[in-house]
Amino acid sequence: MDAVKKRHWWQSPQLTWSVIGLLCLLVGYLVVLMYAQGEYLFAIMTLILSSVGLYIFANRKAYAWRYVYPGLAGMGLFVLFPLICTIAIAFTNYSSTNQLTFERAQQGADGSFLPGRQSL
Repeated sequence: MDAVKKRHWWQSPQLTWSVIGLLCLLVGYLVVLMYAQGEYLFAIMTLILSSVGLYIFANRKAYAWRYVYPGLAGMGLFVLFPLICTIAIAFTNYSSTNQLTFERAQQGADGSFLPGRQSL
C-alpha cells in the first residue's frame, strides 16, 4: 500500500500554477509598457530573463539549472547587455547633441556664427 503524502495548502498544484500565471501576466504587462515607451532593449531583456527564469523554476526537469540560472542571468544583465548596448550605440548617431528638435537646432546653429562674416 502506498503511503499518501500529506500536503499543505501552499503546496497544491493549483496554487502553484495560479502564481505562475499571475507572474506571466505581470511580466507581459511590464514588457508591453516598456515597449510602448520605446524601451525595446529593456523589454526584450525582461522578456527573455523572466520567461527563462519562470520555465526553470516551474519545471521539475530543469531543477539543476536553478543553481546556474542566477549567475547566467546576472552575467547577461550586467555584462553582456551593457556591452551589446554600447556596441549598438557606437554605430549610430545617438548622442545628446542630436536629440534637439529641428527648431532648437536651427537656433543653435544661427547663434554659432558671427554676424557679418562669411562662412565657408
